[in-house]
Amino acid sequence: MKLPKDPFAHPLPQISQSAVGMFQDCRQKYVFHYLMGIRPNGISIPLVTGSAVHKGFEILLDPRNKKLDDVKLFRKLEAGIDSVFDKLLDGDDAVSLPPNTLDKLEKARAQSHAICEAWFVLHSDELDEWEFAATEKYHKPANPRVGDPLIDRMAGKIDGELINSDGELFILDHKTRSNLANLDLIAGLSMDHQALFYIILLNARGKDPVGFIYNLAAKPQHRTGDFPALKRRMYEAILKDPEKYVRLETVYVEDTAVARAAEHLQKTVHMMDNLSPDTVTMSPARCRDYEGCPFIELCQNGADASDPETVQSLPQLDDFFHQDPNHARHQRNATARSTRKAKTTKR
Repeated sequence: MKLPKDPFAHPLPQISQSAVGMFQDCRQKYVFHYLMGIRPNGISIPLVTGSAVHKGFEILLDPRNKKLDDVKLFRKLEAGIDSVFDKLLDGDDAVSLPPNTLDKLEKARAQSHAICEAWFVLHSDELDEWEFAATEKYHKPANPRVGDPLIDRMAGKIDGELINSDGELFILDHKTRSNLANLDLIAGLSMDHQALFYIILLNARGKDPVGFIYNLAAKPQHRTGDFPALKRRMYEAILKDPEKYVRLETVYVEDTAVARAAEHLQKTVHMMDNLSPDTVTMSPARCRDYEGCPFIELCQNGADASDPETVQSLPQLDDFFHQDPNHARHQRNATARSTRKAKTTKR
């Protein structure tokens, strides 16, 4: 793996909430991931589960699927969720997985199906109360450049944009968690950089969301049985105790919280643009968050993002693969060139 010699020479032109969040969590992790392009081999089970549940909700909430009867809708739902897992095991994107990971994937697949199917039974009647302005819409800038106004660089995929009977616009946000205990969305919203990032993003595009509809799902933890039995037990558990597993929460956002977040975001992006070896820090307190940092082995063996050579020389780097940090930028430039060429040819 050949890493860039000077990762700080090319700040990110396009700003996502994921990049901002990682920078705020740990600057060393941000450099490894976004500026050096280091990616861990293997898969993240929680990430796969979250992607599958998102795919399921995308199908259930797509206004075009309203005309389908329940049988056809559930067939489409099943195929959509399974496609997330099949992609890991078949075709060009297949990965080699140990047996214990395959077992975990089967459990994750059962969780994803059970959550989405039970959610539809419990909340489908509420869908008629909302107008879906957009679902799973990706907002991206046309040609982001470092130094441009922040609103011309922000990008992100929003799960949904919903309008209630009073004409108020809300952002729909799916969240898949291990459990929903002690979850205080209202108290935590003012510090939720992801939520407020999306409000700022839509504000920049002339929209004025007043808050969020949080679609919360907790993963049932049943462990035994083959896929059909496991899925059935999880599905029945959700229907028996819905509050434990699935919730829809409406949260309004104060304008002052958005203004404060916008100011803080501006300062954060300025620091991202001007990051240097002297300003890279490591945040050991974040190493064990969630399912653990994928770069912890590198850090434990002396990797220092401020000195790329200390990373390049580590044998542990063989456990990772490289994704060119400039790849997406090159793709955008190539697409723009192709578009200009096509227009010129047409004229």
